[in-house]
Amino acid sequence: MPLSRQEPVALVDGAGAPGEEAVTAAEAAGAAAPARVPPTLELLVMTYRVDG
Repeated sequence: MPLSRQEPVALVDGAGAPGEEAVTAAEAAGAAAPARVPPTLELLVMTYRVDG
């Protein structure tokens, strides 16, 4: 089941990255749908940490 927009923000914040900024970047890159699925959200967080 996809997450709401706020859930990924909270999860990314909990992983030590800026949640709002990371989710906004995912949306701008056309990756909003994958950002709302936990397994791909984790990959996006790792990518965000490396690439910003």
